[in-house]
Amino acid sequence: MTIASSFKLQNDLKNLMAQFLYLRNEALDLYNLYWKGGVDGAISGLSSGDPASQAARLTKAQLASGLTMADQMGNQFFENGTVTQGDYQTTIQVTLYGNATPTLISVPVEGFANRLVLFARALLTAFNACRDVENFYGAVLFSTIDALPNGTDIVPGSDVTKNDVLAAIALVQQFQKFLQNQVVTSGFYKTTLGQWSRFV
Repeated sequence: MTIASSFKLQNDLKNLMAQFLYLRNEALDLYNLYWKGGVDGAISGLSSGDPASQAARLTKAQLASGLTMADQMGNQFFENGTVTQGDYQTTIQVTLYGNATPTLISVPVEGFANRLVLFARALLTAFNACRDVENFYGAVLFSTIDALPNGTDIVPGSDVTKNDVLAAIALVQQFQKFLQNQVVTSGFYKTTLGQWSRFV
């Protein structure tokens, strides 16, 4: 493994960890906004197929699907919980390209829907970045890193160690499984974000 490829891997993983930190925090904020920000009460009288937002053009059911995705990401995936499998790729696509009749229910609902669209876009961006990392580096480089002694710096003097990289790679792989409706191995991925926060 060359120093250049090690340095690029380190920077790519730093960028991904920053994206994951945003996703975790935004997922928790969306969950709290829904339940404590007046969204739940504002749409409680609607039927599931009723339009519920103006700009995002989402129905009540689509808002609920987005809430489920945010809950699973923030409260389960990053917190060593049991993730409920779901077709989150479809949820992302529906959220990004809502086609319900534009309807303004309330400012909190509109704010939630707009943030949900941004969250879906960020999930898709992170997913593509994960695939790029795996496709660019591949199993050969990852096995080379795995063969290094524990505590070894990936780039001499960088403080990013083999263990940091392996934890980040595990997070990258499980995140992809989360979005691809596959079984996710539970882990304290929030801890991995904490490890990388000293580099991000």
